[in-house]
Amino acid sequence: MARRLCFDKDESARRLGASDIFADADRSNLAVLAEEIMWTEFEPGEHIVSHMDDSADFFILSEGEIEVRLDSPRGRGVLVRRLRMGAHFGELAPLTGAKRSVTLVALGAVVAGSLGAPVFKRLLREQASFGARLAVDLAHSVVRLTEQVYQLAALEMRFRLYGQLLRLANGAPRAGEAFVIHPAPTHAELAEMIGAQREAVTRELNYLAREGIVRPERAQIVILDFARLADMFAKRAGPSPHAAPG
Repeated sequence: MARRLCFDKDESARRLGASDIFADADRSNLAVLAEEIMWTEFEPGEHIVSHMDDSADFFILSEGEIEVRLDSPRGRGVLVRRLRMGAHFGELAPLTGAKRSVTLVALGAVVAGSLGAPVFKRLLREQASFGARLAVDLAHSVVRLTEQVYQLAALEMRFRLYGQLLRLANGAPRAGEAFVIHPAPTHAELAEMIGAQREAVTRELNYLAREGIVRPERAQIVILDFARLADMFAKRAGPSPHAAPG
């Protein structure tokens, strides 16, 4: 069950400043927001927002990780993406006035801060850095989703998997020449992301492992040869904005 948290003003401002969207905010603005934001702890598996909700809060993810998903009435789910500490979410509802388009589920314990729609709109009017960062993030989302739609419509399963691995590796921490995706989606979650069956994903990951391109490990996937994986993908799908290390 969700539980309201009461942080003092300094701690609330610190958590706000640790989020990507407020990285350029000055201390005075953070101090004001620190008194307006509401912090909540969510239990594992709990919905932070649900598909078709009427709520319009904007959220900051201060602790933990969440899944962004769409589930059909017949039970077939699509895992859209994962968000980690420092991310923000929920901006589409206050921007458009529409109902929530996805469900966000806590993976493990999550602490998130929420700002009401009037505060969110005030920030857009008064804080140029906030608006600029939000615009850049939305633009990246459009590029990512456009690429995923193309891959789902045009590519065989193995190349959809290669594309997803490249997206996950882009910006991931490096260990020498390798990229470490941690925590990595399970095989079932990867299958949801690319519209495939878990068994097919497992077979393809095993093939990539035999080729020395990836090394699946407990809770992580190590991309050993990013360049070769990107080349294999490009030969079928064409160049990708994610096929270069970020």
